[in-house]
Amino acid sequence: FHRHPEEMAAYNRPADIQRILAELEEEDPDDGLAIADHFLHDFLDDANDIDYEHEVILADDHDSESEEEMDHPDECETMHVEETAQTLGDDFRFYVGKDGETIWANDVVAKDATNKGNPEELLPGPKDEAKRCQTEVDCFSQIITPGMIDNIVHYTNIYIQINRTLHPDGRERDWKLTNREEISAYLGALFLISIKVRDDSALMELFAGDGTGMTILRANFGENRFRFLGRHIRFDDVNTRKVRSAYDKLAAIREFLTDFLSNCQNAYSLGAFVTVDEMLVGFRGKCSFIQYMPKKSRKIWHKNVRFL
Repeated sequence: FHRHPEEMAAYNRPADIQRILAELEEEDPDDGLAIADHFLHDFLDDANDIDYEHEVILADDHDSESEEEMDHPDECETMHVEETAQTLGDDFRFYVGKDGETIWANDVVAKDATNKGNPEELLPGPKDEAKRCQTEVDCFSQIITPGMIDNIVHYTNIYIQINRTLHPDGRERDWKLTNREEISAYLGALFLISIKVRDDSALMELFAGDGTGMTILRANFGENRFRFLGRHIRFDDVNTRKVRSAYDKLAAIREFLTDFLSNCQNAYSLGAFVTVDEMLVGFRGKCSFIQYMPKKSRKIWHKNVRFL
């Protein structure tokens, strides 16, 4: 016999089952009795099962695409469901799980071709103009531009002139102004020294003329000139620093640092996965933003942020 699923949902009590069986016997006593025995036997088996739950087919008007997907309901061993007679939207048929709450779509739910929620993929490496660099100097110029070096030259010459007026008895050649070529060579020398030389090496040893020093340094500077540039190089206008230092502890390098960070971001992409860490650098000079750490060997440190 066949009954509508909505009618079957109401017949879940023994009295209802007995009434149905009586109706069947009146229609056909022989067949009805056999069907009744089989039906009652199945019902009692289910009723005695501790995991037995009455299955309910629900209609859901939720028009979202967030339902769980399933290739075919018969492949799911954890469900024992009936297909609902109702539909949602464009023939959207669904199943209700054994728990009476989980809803499974009969067909794969349509999705957009692209997920608009995902951010643009970020790949690590150089970008824009930096991709077209051919030499090491071209790459260096993307990070520290000629304009930044010109600013260093300008601010350094201001400081040299101020000190020259304070020492009128000094020789003119000792207070020679610098230029872009010399500052570029000085920065390159600092890079080379940091790579080739240990931290505790004396500057005098680097300019030694007995073959043990660095010939490339002596080819560009004398030792005294190199020391002079190290004492006078400046990254801001010392005439206005006092005012700026009142609200900015990085006033001495703020302009250079801002340009440097901007160039790094414009020339290179770190990618989608970046770890921010910090590194301590020992320092004993005069600086307003150093940290004193008595448990460390050098005790006074700069704290630098780095990316891994």
